[in-house]
Amino acid sequence: MPKKNKAPVVDQKEELLAYLQEGETLTSVANKASMPSLSTLHRWIREDNDYSIQIENARVQGAIFYVEKLIELTEQDVKPQDVMWIREKISTYKWLASKLLPQFSERQHITSHNKHEVVNISWKGSMSTCPKCGWEDKTELSS
Repeated sequence: MPKKNKAPVVDQKEELLAYLQEGETLTSVANKASMPSLSTLHRWIREDNDYSIQIENARVQGAIFYVEKLIELTEQDVKPQDVMWIREKISTYKWLASKLLPQFSERQHITSHNKHEVVNISWKGSMSTCPKCGWEDKTELSS
């Protein structure tokens, strides 16, 4: 059954940002009666670069919300029968933080916003001779 959206788009966009900052997913937000469909939310993000940046920032704040939940989980008293369940939640929140927040990742991130960038990595020209075996690169660089 289609949803009836009476709220102005600007209000819905602000509401979406608030939900994302609280750690909700786009899917859960799209299921709310006051919000448009998931495809509409994706269209807003795709078509408006400034709004897309706001969405990205809201998602970062939402990911930090889960890091805070992780801290709360580690500080609460747990019944012995709940230890494995809590450990699994902690593992999931840690994994999410490492994927969504560069500061919690073990890898270096290249950030690019709504751009399709191609990065070429090449060894050509990085070494003309090998100091150990004496190999020489006889190809010419085409720069």
